[in-house]
Amino acid sequence: EDDPYRAATHNKGVMNGIDSAAIAMGQDWRAIEASCHAAACSGGAYGSMTKYWTEDGYLLGKLEMPIACGSKGGALTTHPLYKL
Repeated sequence: EDDPYRAATHNKGVMNGIDSAAIAMGQDWRAIEASCHAAACSGGAYGSMTKYWTEDGYLLGKLEMPIACGSKGGALTTHPLYKL
């Protein structure tokens, strides 16, 4: 969490999965990517979008991302590829 280079590599791995889902749903993956990386540095230094910890012998994790997306309606109705 403290190493910005490791956080950048980790976040890019997370974003690879998010981007593919966004593209499949007709979302603007570039805007999602930009907002997530901007949020990752909102604390004054670039950090991981995920947090992991153990509790009662269980590995727990949390992912926070500032995105709003859908699979139907809104701006998607104007996207020509979405109509296919």
